Amino acid sequence: MGIKVAQRYAFPEDDPRRFHEIHLKDLGDIELAFHNPRHFLKLNHKWVCRQIMDARWVKVVVIHLPSFHLHNHTLSLEILKKAFEMSLTLDCPLLVVHPSRSPLAIVKSFLEEDVAALAHFYDVKLCWETFLGEKRFLVGASEIVQFVMRFSEVFGMCYDTAHMRGHKEVLREIEEHMHIIDVMHASNHSESHKQLHIPIFHSKGVLDFSEIIHILRKKQFQGWVILEYLPMLQKSQYMDYSILKKL
Repeated sequence: MGIKVAQRYAFPEDDPRRFHEIHLKDLGDIELAFHNPRHFLKLNHKWVCRQIMDARWVKVVVIHLPSFHLHNHTLSLEILKKAFEMSLTLDCPLLVVHPSRSPLAIVKSFLEEDVAALAHFYDVKLCWETFLGEKRFLVGASEIVQFVMRFSEVFGMCYDTAHMRGHKEVLREIEEHMHIIDVMHASNHSESHKQLHIPIFHSKGVLDFSEIIHILRKKQFQGWVILEYLPMLQKSQYMDYSILKKL
C-alpha cells in the first residue's frame, strides 16, 4: 500500500503577487505554510483560496498556521478563525500549529474549551508539531499524545522528523504513536542537529528513511507525509516528491 505524500509550499509573504506562480508550476499536493501572524491577518484569504481553486495542478492537503502566542486569546482566535475558513473553502480539514512558548497552565482551558469548540464547529483538526526543548507548552511526542487523547476529534499530532533525536528513537515513536499522527514533516538532520530540514536521503542525515518509509507502508500509515526542506533545497524537495509519489 502506498503512502500519501505532499510537499511544503511557503506562501510568499514578502510579495503576495508571486503567488500567481502556482498557475505555472506542477506542485501537486501541498502543505500551504504561513509564517508571520501579522501578514496572515492582513492577507485577503478569499483571493488566496480563489487562486488555489483556479490552479490546475495544485491541491492543498494541509495548512500550516503562522507561529503565534496562544496566551493572547484574541489574536489566537482571529488567526484560527481565518485559517478555519480557508480550510472549509479548500476542503482541507488538517492544520498544523506550533505549541507556543506559553505555560500550559495558562493556555490549557483556552485550548480545551474555546479552541476545541471552534475546531469542532468547523470540523477541522489541529495537529500539534513536535519540538524538543523545555520552552514550549508541549514538548516531544509523548506530551502531545497525553494532551490530545481526550480531544482526538479536533487535536492530533504533526511529527517532525528533523526536530527529533536519533533514528532508533524516531522509528520507535513513529510506530508507537502512528495512530495519532495525522501529519508527518519529513526531512533529515545531521549529527547534533547542526543541519536541519535536509533531504531525506542526504549523505549527512542520521535518519534512515528507507526504513521509515518501509514502516509507514507496512503499518499502513493513514496520514500525510509532507516533504519539508530548506528553501535552498527546493529542487531536491521536488525531485524526492516526484519519486515518492510513484511508490
